[in-house]
Amino acid sequence: MEEIYKEEQLAGIAKIEFYLLTEVSNWPIQLTDKNSGQLVFAANTKSIIATVDEESFGDDSKIKESNSGELYENALKYNILTRAEELETLLDMYKNKPGIAIVSYYSGFKKLFGTNEEPLFMKFTPKNGSVITDKAFVTVEIQGTTRKRPVYYSL
Repeated sequence: MEEIYKEEQLAGIAKIEFYLLTEVSNWPIQLTDKNSGQLVFAANTKSIIATVDEESFGDDSKIKESNSGELYENALKYNILTRAEELETLLDMYKNKPGIAIVSYYSGFKKLFGTNEEPLFMKFTPKNGSVITDKAFVTVEIQGTTRKRPVYYSL
């Protein structure tokens, strides 16, 4: 019998990256664990430094059975603690546009959610709190349905 795990696997998400489909090229005919590394990402010319609540990363994805097989209802989310006009302007550029997400886990592996044929969509909601002691943050949600599970991503 082959041993799969030789050491403890760390749990949890370390980082979530979202790319518009217009920022990704060189798609294979069918995206798999083996060929995901061939994707080419355009250089990002717009960026902002922001603080993310590391404990807010979540993957609430579910597998749904249907007459045509399994459907993967992808649901990723996290909170950005930084509040700024520039941040919301940048998020507006990605909101409700087709894209993919690369999720990096503390265990060291990465998964790619969504494809060029079945993209995900990002939305965000500013939370202002009601009293001065409340946290103010922006909740980012990335969602979409695919017919296949997220693939492992490696270069």
